[in-house]
This record gives sequence, C-alpha cells and structure tokens, in this order.
Amino acid sequence: MARDALIIEGYLAALATRLPGPRRARVAVLDELRDGLTEAAARHAESGSPPRVAAEAAVGEFGTVDQVAAAFAGELVTQQARHVVTALVVTGPLVGVWWLLLLAPTSPAGIPVLPLIGAAVLIGLLVLATTGSLSRWLPSAAPRRALTGATAVVVGCMAGDLGMLTALAIGFDAKLSALAIVAVLASLIRLSCSVYLLHACVSARQALSGDDRVSPRRSAG
Repeated sequence: MARDALIIEGYLAALATRLPGPRRARVAVLDELRDGLTEAAARHAESGSPPRVAAEAAVGEFGTVDQVAAAFAGELVTQQARHVVTALVVTGPLVGVWWLLLLAPTSPAGIPVLPLIGAAVLIGLLVLATTGSLSRWLPSAAPRRALTGATAVVVGCMAGDLGMLTALAIGFDAKLSALAIVAVLASLIRLSCSVYLLHACVSARQALSGDDRVSPRRSAG
C-alpha cells in the first residue's frame, strides 16, 4: 500500500476506535470520511504536493481524531439508542406472548411486572418517535436523552425477564410444561441480548462524555 494510503488508513483506524454506535453506522461514517480524504488528497496532489504530503494535508483539513469523533458522536449515539430500542421492541412480543399464554390464565393482574413492561414500551416508543421522522412534529430528543431512554428500556426489559423467571421459580402455580420451558428459554435469550445492548449503551455514553471535552469539528467531505 502506498505511503499516502497508509496515512489515510491509519487515521481512519484510529478514528474507528473512538466512534460509538452500531457497526453499520460506524462503517458508513468511515467510508464517507475515506472518500472525502481521498478526494482532498487528490486535490493537493494536483496542486503539486507529493503524495505523502498531500495525504497529511488532507488529514489536517479534517481535524484531529478527537475532533472528528466528537463531530459524529451525537449522530451515532442517537442511532445506537434507536438500534437498542428497536431490537427490544421487536423482540418484546416474541418473548411476552409465551409468558402471557403461561400466566394469563391465572389473572393478568397477577403478573407483577406488567406495569414495568408497559413503562418500558412507552419509553421505547417515545425514543423512536423523538429521534426519527416524527421529530419534525415532536420535540427532537438530544443524543444523551435518547441514550438514557434506551438504557431505561434495556433495564426495564431485564427486570421484567428476571421478575417473570423469579415468579415462576417460587411457584406461580405453573407446572414445568413445554410452554413454561419455551417461556424461560425466551427470557434467558433476551437477557443475554440485553446484557450486550446494555454494554453498548454504556460504551456509547462513555464516548459521548469523552467527546464533550472536545470542541466538535464536522469536516466537509
């Protein structure tokens, strides 16, 4: 690989370690920056600069790794919040239906975590509404607030699954039927996914907190 390409790829590799958010969104940002850097380096080369100097000048135009990471942090954190909430809202009914079939015959009011699950669903829908196309009519949620909402949804889902499993374990008048086994497995799978999503939220918050100390500079690519 040419020295100028190594400079650009090294810059992007360093930036990749600082960007929060879902993998697909981070890759899209890096691809966008790679195109912009390549075009900027080509312009400098056309002006007579050696390839290595042209690449260094292009990188200098875009700003430091900290500055560029800060410029994209809010956008990527918001996408992370939407990704987390969407994953849980989509999988929620797939898990909840088994518990409802198992426990509802006793009494839906006897399911202790229903209010908590309902609150998590409402928060999740609010996050999606205030960070998507509906934000044209609703107040737009700031990245930090959207991430806080997503974290609350994850914690609520985890508490709901643990509550259901605990209720079944201490004797919720439910025999260990095939339905009970499916419900337990569904909750255990979602719990493991929730741990991963919670870690993603914590990492995104750390990245956002770190970028608050950097003056953002969104480069025009």
